[in-house]
Amino acid sequence: MKKILLLLTLLTSSFAFAEEKQEDTILEKANEKRYAQTFLLPINSAPRTSFLVKIPSGFKSVQTLTEFEKGVMIEYIPQNEDVDHWSEIITVHKFIGMKLQATKIVNEVKNQLMLNTKDSKILINDKKGSIVAHLLMQYTHEGVLEILSAYYYSGPYDCVGVQYTIRVSPGLSRDAALKKIADFQKTVEII
Repeated sequence: MKKILLLLTLLTSSFAFAEEKQEDTILEKANEKRYAQTFLLPINSAPRTSFLVKIPSGFKSVQTLTEFEKGVMIEYIPQNEDVDHWSEIITVHKFIGMKLQATKIVNEVKNQLMLNTKDSKILINDKKGSIVAHLLMQYTHEGVLEILSAYYYSGPYDCVGVQYTIRVSPGLSRDAALKKIADFQKTVEII
């Protein structure tokens, strides 16, 4: 009788484990379809903080993850495009141990765009001290309207951030590009 109860207990446990594992697999597959890559970038701050960036599915990396581990950035473009001819680009930056402030990085991006593009217009320039900075700009580069969102967060030693740029094309209106950027921005979190 003890052997039957033990066998029944083992079978029940196995089914519960298999069911739990199946749920985990389903969640992982659902996440895989929604996001090509997820980054959880730690920021040296108190309390402990991380920057979560989810790259949407349909994007491919320009650099390898190994290059990103050794460097400061990784870029993503749509799957069917190349680095010289992209309609959208997402750039993730990590400046670990460099003591850079989010506001300084965003100001540098803004200043470079103002100098090197035409019809520059700042849509959002939001700062919370030197820790959080968000810039939303539109400008014309090589005759094409581009919209850029830059969002950075810094601690005393580290700074991380993400930039998302969309080239407005005949098939994509300015408002649709702004909505796409706003939807992406909702997936970026400070946790």
